[in-house]
Amino acid sequence: MEVDRGYLIGLSLEQSVGIAASNAIVDCFGTPVTENERGWPDEIRHASLNSDPWMTARSRSTLQGIFGK
Repeated sequence: MEVDRGYLIGLSLEQSVGIAASNAIVDCFGTPVTENERGWPDEIRHASLNSDPWMTARSRSTLQGIFGK
């Protein structure tokens, strides 16, 4: 189908159980991750030496700056 699996799962979930139930499932299990997003956690773990860093205001601002926000 040439579509990202994470994106497809998110759409399928909304269509099969509805938006409210889909949101509840995502709250429990997390947002479906796309192929492009999968590399980010690995790189964060590598950069932080697996220290399980908190999302601070500074790290959030830095991350948003990468995307011009």
